[in-house]
Amino acid sequence: MPEGAAPVSVVSPVLAVLDQSAVTGPVLGGQVEGLLEAFAQVPDPRKRRGVRFGLPVVLGLALLAVACGAVGFAEIAEVAADLDPELTAAFGLVRCAPSAATFRRVLCTTDPTALDEALCRWAQARARPDAAGQPPPAPADGQRRVRVISADGKTMRGARRRTGDGKIAQDQVVEILDHASGAVVACEPVNDGDEIGAVRTVMGRLADRWGSLAGVVVVTDAKHTQHKLVEQVGAVGGWWLLPVKANQPRILAKVRALPWAQVRAQDTCRGKAHGRAETRTVRVVQAPTHVDLALAGTAQVIKITRHTRRRPHPGAPAASTRENAYLLTSLPAEVADPATLAAMVRSHWLIENQVHWVRDTAYDEDRHTARTGNGPINLACLRNTAITRHRAHGASNIAKALRASARHARRALDALTQHQTLKSPWYSRVFVSASSMTGMPTSIFVKSTGVYLTPRKGRRPCKPPLAHRQGGNEEVARIKLSV
Repeated sequence: MPEGAAPVSVVSPVLAVLDQSAVTGPVLGGQVEGLLEAFAQVPDPRKRRGVRFGLPVVLGLALLAVACGAVGFAEIAEVAADLDPELTAAFGLVRCAPSAATFRRVLCTTDPTALDEALCRWAQARARPDAAGQPPPAPADGQRRVRVISADGKTMRGARRRTGDGKIAQDQVVEILDHASGAVVACEPVNDGDEIGAVRTVMGRLADRWGSLAGVVVVTDAKHTQHKLVEQVGAVGGWWLLPVKANQPRILAKVRALPWAQVRAQDTCRGKAHGRAETRTVRVVQAPTHVDLALAGTAQVIKITRHTRRRPHPGAPAASTRENAYLLTSLPAEVADPATLAAMVRSHWLIENQVHWVRDTAYDEDRHTARTGNGPINLACLRNTAITRHRAHGASNIAKALRASARHARRALDALTQHQTLKSPWYSRVFVSASSMTGMPTSIFVKSTGVYLTPRKGRRPCKPPLAHRQGGNEEVARIKLSV
């Protein structure tokens, strides 16, 4: 070799690329096979004659496209047609991808309940709390741990259609969100505007899937403060936390008549955001035995006073409002103290912030005009799964994750199929260690997981409300924080 000459590699870069393709091929095949497993139990509504693509392939491609940000049937077909050759081969596509008409026909005729049940079971199997693939740890007997879920309905405004009697109807769907993990665990279509019946139906599905609702707290809005829901949740071992408003006037009058002036404030939380300062004061009493509250199993009655002050800005003067909210719960005091109940009430709106608002902004769902058959509901199920899997894969900004997946479809496939670490769905007690100098909390220790959380540098830690000394640590009654 001449002096000063660089050595020539005997390994060709072309061979390296070929070897890499040979390795990624089986990996992709395994990922796609795992994706198609989600739809193996969904019944095919089509007749056998003329079927070119199997139902799992069509639904798998649709889910992958939605995870890449596709909004409608045409965009789903475009994403499927633009997949790289390795992905198309892994899906078993020989000549071409399904057309937009095929995706529309399949999604408009597939049973939405069967599709959602298959997707939720599959997503639950993919989201494990550890790398070993073990299921989420259930709370041991006697431990103060609960799993909180929220139920709420959503109207898809763009899915307007005319009924047989000439009226305009819009498709509605009820969804269940797990507070700790941020995962949508069930989705149920609303038939003839009966959202109350849809919530009871989806609670039955969850009880069948999980075996019971033991240790689960169901939180809803005031529309679902109904005797039948309370009886159903209690019959399968669950707890409930329900607001009382004017739709239950007799219960509301009895709750207001309780001697609240004699009850001291047991938890106070202050916050500033969005141009307003809000103070929330919580008072809790045991359900009186001499007053019939008409909801069987009521253990505690809650009153939350919200005092809001808005700062002035051009066009609107300063304003101050004060309102009282009343709630009933079957949670006993030894399981949920006032701060815990307040955290559960505020966390109910996660379903609006993390699901409904994301679908309206990232997928522009309210303006999407798909309205035929089961199309709008099935698209909502696919979007819920995509959001859940992106969030389980570590994405905090769903719109950003969709843009990244649109550039590289394999990112979406990884988010959908890989086992990822997911927060345990069980709320746990939280301990805060206090500084010996200032008495302010310096780090948070989550007892169930053994994880210390330290405030970011430069941020002033806040003293937790309603804290008391236990064993040298400050135990925070509030359990809104979970890992």
